[in-house]
Amino acid sequence: MNDTEREVFPSEHYDEAYYLGMAQGGWKWFVDSKGRVLTRYRLRDLGLCRLKTGMRLLDVGCGRGELVLYGGGLLGMDAYGLDYSPAAIQLGLKCVDFYQQSARERIHLAQADMTSLPFPKEFFDRIMSWSTFEHLYPWQLEQCVQEMRRVLRPDGLVVVATDPSDWYEKYGYRILRPIKQLLLGRRLPTYEEMRRNEPEHVSPCNPVFLRDLFKRQGFHVRVDLMPRDSYELEGRLSRSIGRALESIPLIRNIFCTRIVVYAAKEKKVLRQTLAQSTTIPDPTILE
Repeated sequence: MNDTEREVFPSEHYDEAYYLGMAQGGWKWFVDSKGRVLTRYRLRDLGLCRLKTGMRLLDVGCGRGELVLYGGGLLGMDAYGLDYSPAAIQLGLKCVDFYQQSARERIHLAQADMTSLPFPKEFFDRIMSWSTFEHLYPWQLEQCVQEMRRVLRPDGLVVVATDPSDWYEKYGYRILRPIKQLLLGRRLPTYEEMRRNEPEHVSPCNPVFLRDLFKRQGFHVRVDLMPRDSYELEGRLSRSIGRALESIPLIRNIFCTRIVVYAAKEKKVLRQTLAQSTTIPDPTILE
């Protein structure tokens, strides 16, 4: 490979300010609650993994690590999180003491490269990665998925989500942009301007690209499209229009922004695991 193919986006871009500005207050709620409150979207993400107490879980590109902390601290997982940003890992490590000693022993956060996972073969029951793949160059994606397969148990499951879908930005957004500008009364950035404003999104992903990526590494795959978590335009009319577009067959492919990939080594495992419940209990409700 040449130097361009081996390019890596600089980790310095992902500083503390970057992570503190994410998730619309979700980190503040998590910290203020001493690690006991996640947003409903984060709880939904954990539910997609079909987790059970005692499983060994890996979050690849864990960012601040709240899902690792929550899974190890409250849900009884043996939870591992890796990120190549030192700032991200430091934020997570500050929160480990929220939990009792027995729970802290189940939490493992470390700075590491996603293309070379520092674990033995068939080590994890579940591997997840949220909004990370769009930050990796194609050569990194190939090696990361290869490594995921290596460290996944035969009966394990990988769940990867990326947002936004490149199909939405290239097509759906371009259709909706004039309507949004009219309703908002202001100019919105073009697709090209959005791409320049998000230089860290080096690999725009779409469902076909991700399906083929995992299949090349020997996975059995299912790819789902999910509605966006929020809308640029607030109000009932905007939500109604958006949800309607997301529900129409074929058309929804360019209006759903979030792609979720489920992958397993065996087709039977994939089918049986996805038939299980997706509910994750919220300790703040149980108490």
